[in-house]
Amino acid sequence: MSSLSLVILAAGNNTRFFPLDSGPHKGFTELCGEPLVVNLLRNAVTAGVRKVFIIISPRDNSEKTREMLKMHNLDLEIIFVEQKEALGMGNALLLVKDQLKGQFLVASPYHVSASDTFLELIKKQQDTKANCVLIGTHTDTPERYGILQTTSDRVTEVVEKPENPTSNIKLSSLYLLSEKMLDILSNIDVAEYNFETALNQVCQENDVRWIEGRYELPTLKYAWNLLVLKNKLLASKKSSTSPTSQIAKSAVIDDSKGQVIISDGAKIKDFVTIVGPAYIGENSLIGQYSMIRESSIERSCVVGAYTEIVRSILQVGVTIHQSYCSDSILGSKTRIGAGLVTANKRLDRRNVTVMVKDKLVNTGINGLGLITGESVQLGIRVTTMPGTLVGNHTQVYPSQELAHTIAPNSLVSNIGK
Repeated sequence: MSSLSLVILAAGNNTRFFPLDSGPHKGFTELCGEPLVVNLLRNAVTAGVRKVFIIISPRDNSEKTREMLKMHNLDLEIIFVEQKEALGMGNALLLVKDQLKGQFLVASPYHVSASDTFLELIKKQQDTKANCVLIGTHTDTPERYGILQTTSDRVTEVVEKPENPTSNIKLSSLYLLSEKMLDILSNIDVAEYNFETALNQVCQENDVRWIEGRYELPTLKYAWNLLVLKNKLLASKKSSTSPTSQIAKSAVIDDSKGQVIISDGAKIKDFVTIVGPAYIGENSLIGQYSMIRESSIERSCVVGAYTEIVRSILQVGVTIHQSYCSDSILGSKTRIGAGLVTANKRLDRRNVTVMVKDKLVNTGINGLGLITGESVQLGIRVTTMPGTLVGNHTQVYPSQELAHTIAPNSLVSNIGK
């Protein structure tokens, strides 16, 4: 088989990704120093892919997006295709129907460690000459997912969120598909699950095989899923210190439990402790007596003196000092006054729940602090309850206690009450 093309689905509205939903598509989020999609593209090169179609929304169809990928010098032909309306996966694939021949791969941009899985899909197709190859993983909650009905390694049916499931094999969101899938899609009306409908028809009419996923593919439905991706990315890296960084002799860099990466121009001041896995981005400053543990500090951040950052992400250009920030994500250009304290666990230690799109969502984790959007400003001595989400451009007066979800462009103050 000649090298396959890859289709990356990076359009959509990101509405469930609040409060990080106003910028580029979540697949272009910068984490551990580079956009998530770059990791997938490197995986594609390793698997022998040479041509990539990236389906993007109008807001990402810009020269800035193209230049962002060019600077990483990837050995790929990358073609951007704009999906003008968010009409789902099926419509996205049809946009490149005339440019795809034979088999092709489909992935989401946040599959940051997919190279082995790509190779397994390709090998299964080569060995069996199957029309398509899917990935299945076992789940205890099959009623929530698309479920594969199988006979040995053949897929006979795909059932979306079955009420009375007879299989517990969940369809994973990385595929090896064929022109047959596109032909069927082109004859199905646009609908929420038209991709799954077409895939089910392919399984009933053609030889479709499946392989068992060796690990759970990453998801990026909600903003807090970035914390899991952070851990996965850091685990794939090696410790390194840029020769242009400045590290005080009294600083402690501990990579005994995980990699520590210190980038160009980073400044680590006296008596700082950095415990891996951790990433310190370009031109970021870590002030005296601060601790960074299991966190990613992106480029151009300032972590002032006497601050503790634990299992968190500081996006580009964040400023914080004399604070405690745990299991949290601070959106780009957020500014934090002295004295922030983030609570990350409920008193009963149950999973944290948050409100997203007027719906209460169980995060599935019992440790989650604060997530802010872009350019949020918090005054001094602010405290936040577990699972607090703060929308873009919100301003919070000093000495406030925040909880639940706060809409973008809000002004939070108890003055005068």
